[in-house]
Amino acid sequence: MYIAAADTLRKADGLIRDAAGVGVALETPNGYADRHAVVFARAVDQAIAQATSAGQRADYARCVELVERAQQQWEPRTDQQYQLNRLLHDVLVA
Repeated sequence: MYIAAADTLRKADGLIRDAAGVGVALETPNGYADRHAVVFARAVDQAIAQATSAGQRADYARCVELVERAQQQWEPRTDQQYQLNRLLHDVLVA
């Protein structure tokens, strides 16, 4: 649920950048940045949970995919980055 929402926000951000590139300023709703941060944080948490589950099932490719996606797309907090790095380490060792 949050992963899909975070992907949708990334697409919206791309549209805002594209519009700005041709001189059109799109207004974002009040609190957009705050909601953005919350959705990204929850998407990272969801990815961590799913990656942990994938690692326990020995689905290492899925685990790595989720970790990399979270790292590259959703701006994880420092504590989340630590968890993602730990998951990646555990998968690489396994």
